[in-house]
Order: sequence, then structure tokens, then C-alpha cells
Amino acid sequence: MQVAETMLSDMDEMPTIKLGDYTLQMELEELKPEVREIARKELRETPDVSREAIIALRDLLKRYCSLLKLLTSALHLAIFDETYF
Repeated sequence: MQVAETMLSDMDEMPTIKLGDYTLQMELEELKPEVREIARKELRETPDVSREAIIALRDLLKRYCSLLKLLTSALHLAIFDETYF
């Protein structure tokens, strides 16, 4: 399997999620041209739109970093607190 260059991880296999009869797994390869075209047409997924969305998300996270820290802490507690199991 050829892992996409855009991956920020050195993982070469993603974990799967089983939902009933279905198994979900992220694909690690580069998008095929036909899939990229669907994303461009139907989702307006272009480099310019992606760039603007990432900048907006970074700005949002900077403005609400205290909320992000609070959510992260709450998630950490929920994941590792024995009372949730």
C-alpha cells in the first residue's frame, strides 16, 4: 500500500470500526482522480477552499483555546476514568 504523502503520521495501517455488518476504515492512499473530481464538484474541495478553511479553523482555535483545553481535559477524564467503563 502506498501511503499518501499528506499523511502526518508514519502509520501504514489504520484501525477499523465495526458497525453492525459494516466495517469502516480510513484509506491511506492518495485520492484517485475520479474521487478528487467528485470532491471538487460536489464538496467544493479545492486547494484554495481547503487553505481558507484551515486558516479559519486555526483562528477559531486560537480564540477559544481555553474552551479547547477544557474539552480536551473532559475527554481525557471520560476516556481514562474507570467509572465510565
